[in-house]
Amino acid sequence: MSDAFFVENDQFRRFSTDHFIVLTLGCIVASALIYWGRRASEDRQVAVGAVIGYVIFAAYFVMYISIDSARNGFNPGKHLPFAMCNVCGVTFWLVLHKKSYLAYEILFFWVMSGTLAAVLLPDIKHTFPHYTFFSFWTIHLGLVIAAMYATFVYRMRPTFKSLIKSFLLLSAYAVVSGILNGAINFLFKDANANYFYTCQKPVSPTPVDYFGEWPWYLFGVQLMAFGLFLIIYLPFWVTDLFWEKKELKISE
Repeated sequence: MSDAFFVENDQFRRFSTDHFIVLTLGCIVASALIYWGRRASEDRQVAVGAVIGYVIFAAYFVMYISIDSARNGFNPGKHLPFAMCNVCGVTFWLVLHKKSYLAYEILFFWVMSGTLAAVLLPDIKHTFPHYTFFSFWTIHLGLVIAAMYATFVYRMRPTFKSLIKSFLLLSAYAVVSGILNGAINFLFKDANANYFYTCQKPVSPTPVDYFGEWPWYLFGVQLMAFGLFLIIYLPFWVTDLFWEKKELKISE
């Protein structure tokens, strides 16, 4: 088992048994945490939320960066926390531990679009029990669970202004990522930095393939992101509209 934890197996496949098992376990964990959290005291809610946040944080810095760097050497093209999901992974503790609403309204849309897409269409090579398998799912599936926990246990909810803030910051981050990729690839030979996929599309098939080659797909991804943000916000908008109509009927 210990040897298998480090030996590359290159056996993970999308929509395989392993993939569905992980998704099922994630749904069970999320449901259990939300069910328990809504009945727990506020102090216990935050205590458990903090644990979730720091487990995700540790999975990135300890399980992925430390182990992978020790085995394969530190590579600034993949080990720096500039990928969108990794940015969420190292900052979502602000939501879970500090209950920062500003962090929530920005990161919620990022997680429920980009990170959720990575959960449904994972771009990983190694399956159980390789360490990258554990780090990938702890970070990505953990973030989706964390976003749901903050929404249903802390009862945070995004607004349309949150959507705009999140999208504008995402657009700015895409520009910054392109600059960082250029700087890293200039300074470090063979780094092949491609954070936020601003240099080239993902190798595995994704909806991004429909938007053409570089740089055209970057504009397509922005449009797709805004559309996804609207879809994510739609249930909240419908709920608010329903309660507004109900309150109007009551007042009449």
